[in-house]
Amino acid sequence: MRKLSIVMLLVIAIFLFASCTQIKVEYEELSEGFSEGIEYSLESTGVCEYDLKTRSSGVVGKMKVWNDANYLYVEFTALAPWTLTEAYFDWAESTAKLPRTNRVIDINLFDYKFFGNAQSTLFTVPRAGMPSKITFAEAATFIKPKPTKISWLKWYLRDRQGVCIYKYSF
Repeated sequence: MRKLSIVMLLVIAIFLFASCTQIKVEYEELSEGFSEGIEYSLESTGVCEYDLKTRSSGVVGKMKVWNDANYLYVEFTALAPWTLTEAYFDWAESTAKLPRTNRVIDINLFDYKFFGNAQSTLFTVPRAGMPSKITFAEAATFIKPKPTKISWLKWYLRDRQGVCIYKYSF
């Protein structure tokens, strides 16, 4: 009887431990870090939409750019089932003037950053001092749930889009 009591107590302890354990979050990286990527030579005006692509996952989001007399607006949107967790944006008069460390574009020096867990984010950039033609760079990180059979383990796929450079005219 005593052994049965100990076994029951052990089973209850394991059950309580498993049910009270905090949810663990794990990520499977699909791409390593941010790298300087594609420079788009197309020049755009007005409202423009671009696909946000990663090498391993293809199109995972959209970026919409437009302006009015006072601001440049940049909206990042994740496509389901993806979620936006990081977004970076900056502009300059030319590609050479974008923020760099050791000649490589450095997103950590960008003026506009988003960190969170959202379907979209909007950057409102003042146009004061902007020339009529600019170069801008962006990068983003996305996650999506990965199915798991363990209820307390949340597993996500994380994919990063490299730095992309665009030209835009007002």
